[in-house]
Amino acid sequence: MSRMLIVCMTLIEILFLCACSSNKAIPNKETDAKESKESIEMEKPATSEGTENFIDVLPIGSSFSDMQLLASGELIYEITGAHLVDDIAEIPALDDFMDEEFLVLDADNHWITQDVPNFVNHDMRVQDGNYLVLVDVTVKNNGARCYTTADLDDDGISLGHYSDPYLFRADMLFLTNTRMKDEVFNTAYDHWNMNYYSLKDDHPEYPSSHATYHLEPGDTIKFTLGYHLSDTLYQNMMTKDEFFSNLCITANPFEGGTFVNLSLGAE
Repeated sequence: MSRMLIVCMTLIEILFLCACSSNKAIPNKETDAKESKESIEMEKPATSEGTENFIDVLPIGSSFSDMQLLASGELIYEITGAHLVDDIAEIPALDDFMDEEFLVLDADNHWITQDVPNFVNHDMRVQDGNYLVLVDVTVKNNGARCYTTADLDDDGISLGHYSDPYLFRADMLFLTNTRMKDEVFNTAYDHWNMNYYSLKDDHPEYPSSHATYHLEPGDTIKFTLGYHLSDTLYQNMMTKDEFFSNLCITANPFEGGTFVNLSLGAE
C-alpha cells in the first residue's frame, strides 16, 4: 500500500489567506549585507493576460516574515539548513512522524505495521525513488499573536482554534518547486505539506497532527520539518537535478510569496 503526502489545506483556502496577508524577506545578519539582500530572479511563464512575472528566490540561510492567520505582529522564519535522508536511523526520533503507524511489506512480502513511514524498507532505508527532505527552521516571534477561541467574528464564530494566543502551527511552511505551476491556479506553485515534525509531542493537550509550538513575543524556537517526495512528482517534466535544484520552503506558495531555495541539486 503506497501513501502519498496530503496537503492539509486546499489551494482555495491558501489563496484566500494569501490574499489577506503578506510576507517579506529579512536580511540574514550573519552574512554580508549585500549578499543577504541579493535574490535570484527566476522568470515565470506569462499569465493569462500575457504579462511576464518574476519571483524572488532567496539563498538558504535567509530569513523572511509571515503574518498569515495572525491577529497582530509577525513570525520571522530563518531556514538554516536542509539535507536528504537515506537512512532513517539518521532521524533523532522515529515517533516524530505525523502518522502514528504505517502499513509496510516485510522481507517476506507480508504486510506488517511499523512505526516508520511506508516509503522505508524493513532495513530502515528509504526506498529507491523516494526521498525524505529534512529542513531546519528557526522562528522568532516579533510581536505575533494568533486569533483565539475568544476572538469572534460578526456572527459569533471563533476566529481561532486554540485558547493560547501564542500557539502557532509549524505546518504553515510548505515545500514547493518553483519550476512547477499548479494546474488549477496559475498563480500557485505545486507544494507539499510536511510529514515529520521534531516537536510533534511537545503539546499533548492538542492533536499531534496539528504540529503546534508555543512561542512568546521576543522568544525564538528551533525545529526540524520533514517532507516525503518521490520520482513520480517530476518524471516526464524535468530531470532529478532540476527538480531538487528548485525545491524551496515558503509560507505562501503563490506569486508574491517569499521562497528560500534549499540548495539540494548537488545531493
